Parts: sequence; structure tokens; C-alpha cells
Amino acid sequence: MREAASLSLAELGKLIHYSKGYLSKIESGARPANLKLAWACDNALGANGALAALVDLQPARENPKDPKPFSGLPPDSVHFTGRADELRRVISILRHEQKALIIPNMVVVSGMAGVGKTAFVTRVAYQIERSFPGGFLFLDLHGYSPTIPPVTPADALDRLLRRLGVPGEQIPDHVDDRAAQYRDRLIGKNMIIVLDNAGSADQVRPLLPATPDCRVLITSRDRLTSLDDACHLTLDTLPTAEATALFRSVAGQDAPDREEMIGKIVEACGRLPLAVRIIAARCRGGGTRRLADLSARVADRHSRLDELDDGERSVTSAFTVSHEGLPARPRRVFALLGLHPAADWDAYAVAALADLSVHEAERDLDRLLRANLVIEDSAGRYHFHDLVGLHARRLARSAIPEQEQRAAVQRLLVFSLATLVQADRVITPHRYLPPSAIVDKPPVTPALTGYRQALAWAETERTNLVALCRAAVELNLDAFCWEIAYLLRGYFFLTKQWDDWIQTHTLAIVAARHSGNRHAEARTLNNLGLALLERGSFDAAEQHYQSALEIFRELGDEFGESNALANHAAVLYYRGDHGAALLENKHALAFYERMKMLRNVAITLRSIALVEVELARFAEAIEHLHRALRVFTELGLHLDAAMAENCLGETYHRLGDLKNARRWHLQGLEHSQSCGSSYEEARAHGQLGNLAAEQGDRDTATHHWERALRHYAALQAPEAEKIRRRLSAGNRSLEAGPVSLTGPVPGDQ
Repeated sequence: MREAASLSLAELGKLIHYSKGYLSKIESGARPANLKLAWACDNALGANGALAALVDLQPARENPKDPKPFSGLPPDSVHFTGRADELRRVISILRHEQKALIIPNMVVVSGMAGVGKTAFVTRVAYQIERSFPGGFLFLDLHGYSPTIPPVTPADALDRLLRRLGVPGEQIPDHVDDRAAQYRDRLIGKNMIIVLDNAGSADQVRPLLPATPDCRVLITSRDRLTSLDDACHLTLDTLPTAEATALFRSVAGQDAPDREEMIGKIVEACGRLPLAVRIIAARCRGGGTRRLADLSARVADRHSRLDELDDGERSVTSAFTVSHEGLPARPRRVFALLGLHPAADWDAYAVAALADLSVHEAERDLDRLLRANLVIEDSAGRYHFHDLVGLHARRLARSAIPEQEQRAAVQRLLVFSLATLVQADRVITPHRYLPPSAIVDKPPVTPALTGYRQALAWAETERTNLVALCRAAVELNLDAFCWEIAYLLRGYFFLTKQWDDWIQTHTLAIVAARHSGNRHAEARTLNNLGLALLERGSFDAAEQHYQSALEIFRELGDEFGESNALANHAAVLYYRGDHGAALLENKHALAFYERMKMLRNVAITLRSIALVEVELARFAEAIEHLHRALRVFTELGLHLDAAMAENCLGETYHRLGDLKNARRWHLQGLEHSQSCGSSYEEARAHGQLGNLAAEQGDRDTATHHWERALRHYAALQAPEAEKIRRRLSAGNRSLEAGPVSLTGPVPGDQ
């Protein structure tokens, strides 16, 4: 039939994807044909099923008396702990217990080095042994062995065929022929095939059976996403309780009853099973003293990886093999990520760090993700497992020249600063920005055009930007530190992140003084004073304002001097020296009006109004607040508008005009919610509760006070205690007491 179609064996082989040598053996009778091959030939030769009819449609089932092949399956670990949900899922898939249109015959179990993939699939195999009378075939493909080269598909097939009873002289030379013979030998067999430590999908494809009676379990550090027909499961590190149980199991009866100490050890091990097993084995027989010693050793991040080595097993070695198996560019990116001072990153930051395009960075991050060397938190954000991060940092210090390390971090700082400029302009528009000392051309940055987008970026990157301030100081890249701190001030003022505000600005003062930049020092002292003022540290705030004022006067910087005076006026207000506060505010106001700095004019008018309220000059206060509010509205300054509206509500409350007070606080509440200021939202709720209490409406008062308390408590604001007292006294009295105004917010610097 082939000859009638004028096809050579080679030509037919190309049509049906079988080798010429294999087809020759079929034609000569040296090998039996199978149904799959028959149908392929039928389709190629137009035989309409005639060839398939010649093949026995019911392949011979296994003879129960035939011995099972040598499996090679390792023993089931007596220390295996947890993974109950994952075990149930995989066993259900392999037994075809799930009801679905498509039920896979193959499961790929992936995960980072040391997460326990081999132990997991071994436990699966033993638990389903009775469901597969054909037995097991287990083969370690050595895809990640530091000393043994990966097993080639040809060698793997040779070993599997021999285990299936094929004499060596009958095993074909060509890998395709071996794969065909292997699939033929599996027809009718009900077996589990475990392919451990696969390095790539190409390594396992020739080893996959064609019959649905066989199931395949594959483990790999790579996710092997190109194996489309598989069910994919990624193993995570163990939960704390299971990691602790594993430690106790391996440490044995001698494990002392020190739950807290053991908990610290397993957390230092990142709850990675390999690390937990190594350190628990070292603890065996040592008692409490040995446990305490090991706990102290693994607590030290600098020596932790050295401790996770027992001479035969090593966490570092496992990570090294994973890293070295990567292509060159993602391998370099992995090492450079060890220089990133922050906890997580996106493709933009990685592109800056590695001097790549964003597209290239995305591809490399995806490759690291597939290799389970990074973890994806949410769409587009990644981080290291703690131990992998320690390995990457050690690798960066040893593998990357010091000059290149510095250049990489500087690129990251340039990127972060350029993006932060965008965010600050949206979050705090019309704010004065001094000339930047950074001349580097910024890389590609995300476009932050909308308020919510800019605010979300700042919140996501907040801890990273704090870490970058510290890194800049450590590398003597001083200008980056104080410029980042300066640009974060608007966001910190909005969100009341006082701890980070104080930390970044304290670092920035060190950086400014180290570089001798007096302007930067004065600006930072001024902005740090505001954080201290809001935390109630009036003496410290005054000290910073006075220091800033001295420097500004020394430099002849009238703008800076005006800001420092307006800021110091707030300290005087809180101390009850209202006359002096009014004087300093008016001095600053005169400069702002002369320079037509509308935003600063409006901010200072709002501060003056609150002083005027304390001086019982209510009409002037209300007029000044309305003037300020008009400017804030025209400039689109929603936070400042919310603050002015709350000030108006408090002022009308002091006048006894509860209707207008409520109206302005409701407007302040709406504005504060729209701009994301939980502090001003709490302020509005607190005062609305006071108004309701004065009118005898306990339910409404409690409603507002509870919401105020929720926000104040989350911010750790001092106002939380006042609200708690009012709530606790609610059943005895509904009187809120005299309304207190939130103090003036000083001029912006």
C-alpha cells in the first residue's frame, strides 16, 4: 500500500512522525504494530481503516502473574509531615475521581529547591499503590544535580525499557525508536511513572506514555508550563505548625519542650522542609543547650546559610544549582536582585536595576518565577523566599564587581526618584520643588497620571522607598536620600505614616550634613519638625524649627525662613501663646502674598483662622477659612480643602451653630474620603459624634465615634484615647464636652 502510493519509508515516516528504522521493523515483522501507528498509516495512505482492522483492537492486558518491574521508588519518609490537602488533590486526579470533561493523566509538582517535592510524590505513590496493579517506574532525571549530569531522554528510555523487561540487544539505537518501543510496552499496563527532578519539558516529553491507563508524576524546580496536558501543582513552604511538627519528628525524642524557641528556628529556616530537616538533625541528641545554640546561630542572617549545611545536604548548594541552570541574562538578574534593598519589586524596578527594557525584565522575572527562584505576590510584584534572598545577596556580593553593584543601585535610585516626582506632583500639586541634584537620565517609569494611581503606587512602594533612603546613605549617595525624603513628605502628611516620616527624614539630615548641603539640611529639619509636632513632641519640633530658621537666615533664604516661622507658629499655638503665633503667621503670610504663592497663602490663612478662633475673633476666622477654601478648591487641593472644611465645622461648633457645623463636617468627610485621608475622615467623624451627643442622639454619636476610633487607632494617633474615653462614658453621659480644634497645619516646605 505504501509502494502503491509511491512513498519511501523515509517519506512515510515524515508524514506520520515515526523513524524510518522503526517502520522498517514493522514491515519486516520484527516489531508488532500498534493501533496508534495503524491509524496514522491509514490516514496517510487513505486506507479507510483497513490497516487498523489488522491490529488487535483489544491489547493484551497484564497477566497478573507477570512480575512487576523494578520500580526504583525510594522509601517513604517516616518524617513526612502535612500536605494533606495537596495529597488529596493529586491522588484524586491520578485515580480519576474528579468529575470533569478532561481529566489529566499527568501531574507536574514544582517548587523551590528543598521544598520537599520528591518526598511528596513518593508519599503519593505509596498511598495509591493498590490502585495501579502494574506497579511503579521511578527515575531520577538529575535535572538539578550539582555532580551528576542530567539524564538524556535516550538514556532514560534505555533504563525504563530494561525495567520493563526488554533485553538490551532489543533496544533500538535512535531515541525516537526507543520512545515508540517504550510506549508500546506500556499499552495495557496500569502503572504510575514518577519522573523526578526534571530539568525541562523536553527532557520528559519522550518519556510520556500514550496509554490512558498509565499516570505520570513529574517533579521539577521549573514549572514546566509547556506541558499543556498536565495538572500543575506548586508546593509552597510548610505552614508554621507543620514545620514545627517536622522539626520535632526529625529531632526525635530528645527535642526539648521549647515551643517558642523551635518556632523561631523554623521561621528562620523559612519553613523550608530541607532547611528544617538539616537543623533538626543537628539538634538531635543535644538537649536544650544545643537547641539554644542553634537558635542563636540561625537567627544571624549573615551566617544562617552556613548553618543550614550538615556536610551531606546544603541549602546553599541546592539554590546554587537552581541559579546556575538559568540562561545568562536571568542568571545576572537574579544576582542583581540580591542588591535590591527592598522586600519586593516590579518589572520597572528590575529593568532599572539590571539596565534592561521593561519587556526584557518581565521575561526574566517570568523565567525566575518558572524556576521557583522568586515568588509572585500579586499581578506584577515579586519577592524572594527569605533563604533564597540571603543566597542572592551573598551571590551579588561575590559575583558582581563592586563598581557594577554601585551602578546598579544608583540606577534603581534614579528610577525611584523619577517616579516619586510624578507621584508627588499628583498627590501634592503646586508644592514647591527645589532643583534636583541628580543629573542621571531616568529610565522608563510607570505613568502616574491619576490621583488614585499615584497614591496606590506610593503606598505599594512606601517600605521600599524607606529602604532606598537607607541604602543611599550607606553608599554615600546622599542627594538621593534627602530628595526621596523630601518628596515623600506630602504622602506622609496625607497618610500620617509618622514612623516612616521620622525615619526617612532623620536619615536625610545625616545625608545632608555629610554632603554639606545646608539647604537640604534646613528643608529636612523643617519637614521633620512637622512630623514631631503631629506626634505631640513639641519641644523636639521647636528645636528642629529653630535650627532650620537659623540655617535659612544664614543662607538668606527668605522662602525657607517664612516656612520655618509658619511652622514654629504652630508650636506657639499648641502652647497657648496665641498672640505670638498670630504674629509669626502674619510675617510668613506677607512673604507668600508678595511672591504670589497661592497654596502657601491659603495654608497660612487656615492656620491664622484657628489662632483667631482661640482669640474669639470668629468672624475673621470664618472669612479667612472661606478664602483659603476657595484657593484649595481652585487648585484642586482636596486634602487641604477637607482640612479647611473641618476647621469651619469646628469654628461654627464653637459659635454654637450646630447646623452649619454639621454641614461643614459632612463636606469635610466627603472630601477626606475622596482624597484618601483617614486622619481627616476620623476628625470629621469625631466632631459629628460630638454634635450628635450634644443633641442627645446616642446612637448617631456612637456610630461616628466608633468610626473615628477605627481610623485613629489604625494610625496610632493620640486622638484615639479621647474617642475611647467618650465611648466608654457613653452609657453615663452623652455630653461630649467643649469642642477642641485640631491645631494649625504649618506652611509647607
